Amino acid sequence: MDAFARVVSIIDVALFGGLALVCVKHWRARRDAPARWLAITFGVLAAAVLAALPLPSGQNARIHGYALGVRLVLLLIFAYPYALFRFGRAFRDAARGLDAFAASISLAVAVAVMSVPLDADPKAPKSAALLVVTALVGVQWVVLSALVAVWLWSAGGGLA
Repeated sequence: MDAFARVVSIIDVALFGGLALVCVKHWRARRDAPARWLAITFGVLAAAVLAALPLPSGQNARIHGYALGVRLVLLLIFAYPYALFRFGRAFRDAARGLDAFAASISLAVAVAVMSVPLDADPKAPKSAALLVVTALVGVQWVVLSALVAVWLWSAGGGLA
């Protein structure tokens, strides 16, 4: 099963890397904000799957010794909602408070990911700090992704 997971990870790197390169090429041709944020969005995903390649996988993997790599992958994964938000925001005007909220919660997630201890034993009880970080990440992903989904859905409403 580990070999299959490794092959899938390599395919992920190739797909997201290819999408990121296509988006960068598109951005270089257009030089507009939506194309730039789309390139950044797929670049973040490509960087996350690439950074995760050297990390161990499977049930027996231990975080010890890989904590910095795990944190880097988490930072990249949790940067995705902000990049997606900025992509959606490039198409419309929104309240400045919304921009500040998106930036603040994304920064809070980044600081929390770097400061919370990572549990090496998945069977150990979760710490209060880890539960707070999990809730913060949940709010970031749900709110920012929902905003973008509503924006894109309403923008494409008359195109069908």
